[in-house]
Amino acid sequence: MFFALVVMPLIVDGSEAESALLAIIPSAVATMILWFTFVNKYVN
Repeated sequence: MFFALVVMPLIVDGSEAESALLAIIPSAVATMILWFTFVNKYVN
């Protein structure tokens, strides 16, 4: 999951570092949301 969220934007926008960086930020946010959802679901 994390691999797909981070690497796919890099492959798509790999030609430009700035656009790749902009693509990673929402992916990182989405990953954190999914992670916290997972943790809250199974810890509580």
